[in-house]
Amino acid sequence: MNADGDGAAATRIEQLWAAVSPEIEATQPELVPDFEFVIRRCRAAADRNRPADADRAFKNLTTLVQAYLG
Repeated sequence: MNADGDGAAATRIEQLWAAVSPEIEATQPELVPDFEFVIRRCRAAADRNRPADADRAFKNLTTLVQAYLG
């Protein structure tokens, strides 16, 4: 994926987080700091062109989503 695609993906993740964060804050507030950390890592990985960091962020985000969904 090129840098523009990475940036677009990070932007989309940030938009999705903005949309769902109120629900997560209301139902499982203990997960919010972890989500926010991983969202920042997604942006940093895209901005710095660090595929390994992006892979790690994806794995962590997947784990958090699974924890939220039960």
